[in-house]
Amino acid sequence: GGFPGSYSQDWAITLPKSIRALRGSCVVIPCTFTLPRGNKDFSLDWYKEKFLFDKIIFSQWDPSDVSEGYRGRTSLVGNEPNSCSLRINDVQENGTYYPYIHGNCDVSLTANYQCHKVQVTVSDVPNEPAIQIPTDLTEGERTPISCSVEHTCPPSPPTLQWNRAGYKLTDRQQSLKDGVWKAETVMEYLPSYRDHGAELECEATYPNGLRSQRRVTLNITYSPKNVSVVISDGKKERKEGDAVSLTCASDANPAANAFTWYNNKRDGTVELREEQGRSITVTVGRGRETFSCTARNPLGTGNSTLSELQVLSAQTGEELPTSIILGGGAGPVLVILLPLGLCLCLRNRKSQKGGESGGRGAGANVQNSQPTESPYTALQTRDTAVYYIIKPQIHQQNRSK
Repeated sequence: GGFPGSYSQDWAITLPKSIRALRGSCVVIPCTFTLPRGNKDFSLDWYKEKFLFDKIIFSQWDPSDVSEGYRGRTSLVGNEPNSCSLRINDVQENGTYYPYIHGNCDVSLTANYQCHKVQVTVSDVPNEPAIQIPTDLTEGERTPISCSVEHTCPPSPPTLQWNRAGYKLTDRQQSLKDGVWKAETVMEYLPSYRDHGAELECEATYPNGLRSQRRVTLNITYSPKNVSVVISDGKKERKEGDAVSLTCASDANPAANAFTWYNNKRDGTVELREEQGRSITVTVGRGRETFSCTARNPLGTGNSTLSELQVLSAQTGEELPTSIILGGGAGPVLVILLPLGLCLCLRNRKSQKGGESGGRGAGANVQNSQPTESPYTALQTRDTAVYYIIKPQIHQQNRSK
């Protein structure tokens, strides 16, 4: 049914044709009107269409006329003199509503008129928030990330919350169209490589207690981290004279695509330009040499860390006081140590057998006959940057081995 309306050529009412509301929340139906020229005496009612007889759900003239189920739940909103916007609290049911303005232009029941109506559809499912984030985040580059959700209850918008703490947040609300609003929170996020592959979540909590979430997986690009020299087959013990394959492993996104190996001798550091791959082969011997590697990707370079390999005698299989040190950021990666006393002892033994001397050196297929001068080698490590841990993660997918 309908209730007689009075809309002459001088009357104009603007409101949306439909609007969505969340059950148990509020809804604000936007509405504006213009008065006939010279008409200042009027009152405003809102009706809900009902079979045979429409309900008054709001009355500016006589609040006692309001249907019992709507008393205390409806009110006008807006400070503009031409606003007829209606707020309904605790929305429970679908319905068709329309405003009716009483003034000096009443029409008879037989008048031909067209009511301006709005269809309110009630849903039990809250809108999910949307996350706006760049496809790739770069470590150390502060980036704004937005979470927003649309709603129709501007006096009590949903609250938005991230599963990250310690970042600057900016909250705002914006009117879109036909009674739809957007609540938004913007986080000034500082990407860390530790967050790569983690889930970023934004949760919206509505006035009726319902919640909805949206999750995205973070893709953070970063320079090589945790660079180390590892034994390709994983064996921790080697006999002198064995060939050992060493790999420069790293955690990087994108994966490291360039590697450099260095052979550090007493007379200076030599870059092994013929050994640019991720792996090299060295021969375990008794010389004193140091190897190191760097891993690179488009975002930077990382240096290796330390690990130890024991060397066994080729004749007896017993452990020798010789070790290979793998790693070293600014220091050595692979060091073969041999106490001076053992060198002298072996030299004397060989001298007694015919004056033979020397030995096989350790290197990338390089012979070295220089004796060890000291039983000790000082190892230096490079300080690494401290990163704020948001959500610790192990990144195996990008680790080159």
